[in-house]
Amino acid sequence: MNKLRIGSRKSRLAMLQCEMVRKQLFDIGIETEIVGITTVGDSDLKNPLYKTKSTGIFVTEIEEYLRNKKIDIAVHSLKDLTDINSNGLVVSAILRRENPVDVFVSKKYSSLEMVKSGDFVGTSSARRISELMSLRKDLKIKNIRGNIETRIKKICSGEYDCGIMAFAGIKRLGLLSEVKEILSLKDFTPVRGQGMIAVETRKSDEELNKILKEIDDSQTRKCFNVELAFSNIVSGGCSSPVGVCCISENGSYTIYAYIGDIKGEMFIKRSIVKDDVSDEDGIRLANEILESGGREILEKIRKEKSDTHNHIQ
Repeated sequence: MNKLRIGSRKSRLAMLQCEMVRKQLFDIGIETEIVGITTVGDSDLKNPLYKTKSTGIFVTEIEEYLRNKKIDIAVHSLKDLTDINSNGLVVSAILRRENPVDVFVSKKYSSLEMVKSGDFVGTSSARRISELMSLRKDLKIKNIRGNIETRIKKICSGEYDCGIMAFAGIKRLGLLSEVKEILSLKDFTPVRGQGMIAVETRKSDEELNKILKEIDDSQTRKCFNVELAFSNIVSGGCSSPVGVCCISENGSYTIYAYIGDIKGEMFIKRSIVKDDVSDEDGIRLANEILESGGREILEKIRKEKSDTHNHIQ
C-alpha cells in the first residue's frame, strides 16, 4: 500500500491527534504523511459555536478533501462530527477514549464554587452554558473562541475570570497544570464523543477500512454507539444544550444524559448504571427524557435561539 495522506485541522491539538493515529498505523506497517487543512471553524473566531448557521464547521472542508481524494484518511475530534457514516464516508476507527470530563480553568479561583457572583465565565458551548446556568445563574457568560492555548491565555490574562474546557485536549497538549478543578459528569455531562479521536475514510475503500479495524478500540466504540443512539433521538450537537456520556468504570457502565434550555431554567438530568450496554440503552434513555419534559425543552431551545445574544456578551 502506498503512503497514505492523513488530513486534519492545522491546530497544534489536531496535529498531535494526527500523530497519534500516524503512530498506530506505523505500528501495523502503514506509512503516512500529514496534510493540514483550514476549516470554517478556524476562520470564524468571533461567533459563538451555537450561533453558527452551518453544521460541521470544523470538519466540512476536511471531508471534502476526503471525498475528492486529496487525502486518504481524515482525523477529527469525534465530537465535531455532525453526520456519522453518511455521504459516502465512514468512521472506520475510533482510538481509545481520553477522560471525557470538562474542567475548570482560572488564574483567580481554585474551583467553580469559589467564583464570585457577577464574574465572567468563558465558553462558547451552548451545552456548557446551559449546565453552568443550571448551577450558577449568578455568573455571566462571555463568548470565547480560538484554540485551547489561546483560550487559556485569555483566561490567565484576566480577560475572563475563568473558563470551562474539555480535559482531553488540555491533557494531549501537556497543559494539565492549568486545570484547577475536574467537573463531575453529573453536573457537566459532555457532548457525545468528547475525548474520542475519529478516523474517517471513504466507504468505498474497503481494503483500507478493513486494515483500520486493527486500531479501532472496541470499548470506546461501544460507548460511542450508545451516545450516538441517544443523540440521534434528541437531535443534539454543538448548537444544542444536550449532553450524553457512556463510560465504563468499576466493572459496569454508567450513562449520563442532560438536556436543558440555554439559560438553564429548564433542564433534565438522568443517569443509569448497567453491567453491559447497547445502542438500545441510549435510545431508551433518550425517549425517557423526551417523555419527561424533554420535548418541551427542545421546543423552547428552537424558539430562544433567535434571542440568545441578549444573554451572552
